[in-house]
Amino acid sequence: MSNQVFVTDIDAIRASGTDVGSFLQGQLSQEVVALAVGEACFSLLLAPQGKLDAWLRVVKASESEMLLLVQKGFGAGMVKRLERFKMRVDVTFTEEPFRHYYYPEPQDPSAVTAHHIELGHWAASAWSANGVDAFDAATHPIVPAPTFDIGSVAAARIERLVRGVPEMGPELDENTIPAEAGIVDRSASFTKGCYTGQELVARVDSRGSNTPRKLRCFAGSGSVPGAGAELADEDGQIVATVTSAEATELGWVGLGYVKRSALELTSAQYNDSTVAISTPAHMVVA
Repeated sequence: MSNQVFVTDIDAIRASGTDVGSFLQGQLSQEVVALAVGEACFSLLLAPQGKLDAWLRVVKASESEMLLLVQKGFGAGMVKRLERFKMRVDVTFTEEPFRHYYYPEPQDPSAVTAHHIELGHWAASAWSANGVDAFDAATHPIVPAPTFDIGSVAAARIERLVRGVPEMGPELDENTIPAEAGIVDRSASFTKGCYTGQELVARVDSRGSNTPRKLRCFAGSGSVPGAGAELADEDGQIVATVTSAEATELGWVGLGYVKRSALELTSAQYNDSTVAISTPAHMVVA
């Protein structure tokens, strides 16, 4: 069990108004109207063509308020996208400073501080099956559970890559098909009504998520590749592109996309060294 909690700033948008539920229900991929107060879910905010505008967490703060939590630096763009579709509805967006706390292995919320639980700002984590995410206003003191130490920024980056969690910017952008990043199952409802961008998500799902590329984890022992570095197979053919990488004590770990034609590969080459390729744990079908 890890005794570290990783703390990062995030962008939090408070959506409020009498129409907030119905408006977001038509804009987000997830079933948000049915959330209980204090409950959270992942969701996709899509362009009309189905490409990704934001991968976010939705927390129902009250019957007329929802928190939209997204990676730092992407809140303003998310609001701009939502405002484009806001016509004759009572919904306002207010940006608030928030922090994200990731507890890797507490297994249940009892390991998270009472402060997090009281606010209702905690949920199962994207990072691991046993992990817990918590969210607090950045104006509050940092309050990890007493048995946890705050991990370094570098350790948090490594943890993300080892877990295979994509991030807005490096792995997720306006050209991303959500299914290729493995975030659809936890972020979209296939039983709710229509929402913007639904057609592409449904079409890809009906074809077995057969996208041109898939997100994969990398691990190597040579020099750390930069974003955009290419991996080759034994014949010298380019089969993958690195999106993020960080040095570790044993070499480096990273994330990136592997071409559909090379998804069966378990290794590739980078600068004459072998790179192990694996599927992120949360994308493995049991």
